[in-house]
Amino acid sequence: PEIVGNLLTRNLLMRSWLLNDGLRWLVVALWLGTNVGLFIGFYLKFAEEDHYYYLRKVLLVGALGTARGAAACLNFNCMLVLFPVCRNLISMFRGSCRCTPRSVRRLLDKNITFHIYIAISIVFWAAVHTGAHMFNYLRFIRSWEDKVGPNDEILVTLLPHGINPVDKPGVDEATALFTTGIADTLE
Repeated sequence: PEIVGNLLTRNLLMRSWLLNDGLRWLVVALWLGTNVGLFIGFYLKFAEEDHYYYLRKVLLVGALGTARGAAACLNFNCMLVLFPVCRNLISMFRGSCRCTPRSVRRLLDKNITFHIYIAISIVFWAAVHTGAHMFNYLRFIRSWEDKVGPNDEILVTLLPHGINPVDKPGVDEATALFTTGIADTLE
């Protein structure tokens, strides 16, 4: 009898959780899946398509795909960040149908939590995107001095075409990264 009681209690707890929070976690899982799908899709696009062959030869495949994949996720999350806090939109969804299930109303009431999830992901993807660009820029700087990779000669010869932003050898890496970041932000 005690085992049957425990099973009934677990069953009831699971049903309650599914009714109350199942839709919320489904939406979060779909949102996370969309982020992962966007990142992988753009990463593979820049890693495999023939259209980006020369760009891949100049930069490392991983850094270019990482920067572009993070940018796609950043764009997606910046698009979504304000939807959870639009009170008029939420009120319209809540009042649009008298027969709105309790789980949907509960999901709409958890809007601030989802807003925070999106904000955290914006910070994460911005850090990944910035780190990938910093890695690419350091590769441009180091291509003048040490010739670390087989394509570094290409990086130096692309200077007249405006692809390599570093125009001379002996550039201090920290200063160049800092001043370029400020200049790009102010543009």
